Amino acid sequence: MMLSVPMENGLGKTKGTCLAPGAILAELRSLAERSLNESGALINVEVEELALDLSNLEDAQRLIEKGCAALLEGQKGLPIILGGDHSLTYAAVKAFRKRYPKGGLLVLDAHPDMMHAFHPPTHEDWLLTLLSDGILSPHEVCLFGLRSMHLDEAERLRKMRIKQFPMREVSMDSLAEIVDAVMIACRQWEAVYLSVDIDVVDPAFAPGTGYPEPGGLTARELLYTLTRLRMLPTLRMADLVEVNPRLDPTGATVRLAAKALAELF
Repeated sequence: MMLSVPMENGLGKTKGTCLAPGAILAELRSLAERSLNESGALINVEVEELALDLSNLEDAQRLIEKGCAALLEGQKGLPIILGGDHSLTYAAVKAFRKRYPKGGLLVLDAHPDMMHAFHPPTHEDWLLTLLSDGILSPHEVCLFGLRSMHLDEAERLRKMRIKQFPMREVSMDSLAEIVDAVMIACRQWEAVYLSVDIDVVDPAFAPGTGYPEPGGLTARELLYTLTRLRMLPTLRMADLVEVNPRLDPTGATVRLAAKALAELF
């Protein structure tokens, strides 16, 4: 089951992310009609669309939490949240933690998103807000793919001792071993929430995002990583965020996002 969440807080270059769910779903349905996913399985897309009033972000967060709670209550397969900007993950993780109090969060992202602790949270600080609100503890977070952060964010990560696997540790030869280590880290939790910011991918393969950072995963490496992570027996929820169709003139990022979702089914 997939929940379409066109969340957009309107800050910076996230304007346009509310268009992503519709664009990605159109590509995903096209993919489902013409091909199989990498595992050879047919793609079956069942989607519920969430209507949000973006002029009231606090109410939008409440609706996202309610929608995610409903998905988890009647859980069939892996519930996937399709955004939208990364601020939606705050509400989704709140719902997840109520269902799995000892669950943890794995984030694939170029940035740690720990600049501030705003309410309602933005795409720059949703993770720090989760930690500051006590919804998650630092040992319940694992970050993969980091390669750009403010000095304040780096200091917070150090002080909190949050487990991280930055891109400087990843090479073509080491990716399998790094993913092994990530999966071992996730096995300490009773359940795993996977959050995928498309900017974990190098902009050569996914240019359609607000804050692209060179030196990320290739498209093939992303699909490999997701295929491996899908094998986690405790994977209970996932999201894909920060695709911006307005910054994706060739549609390459939307196509990659659709392919990534297909691998998570």
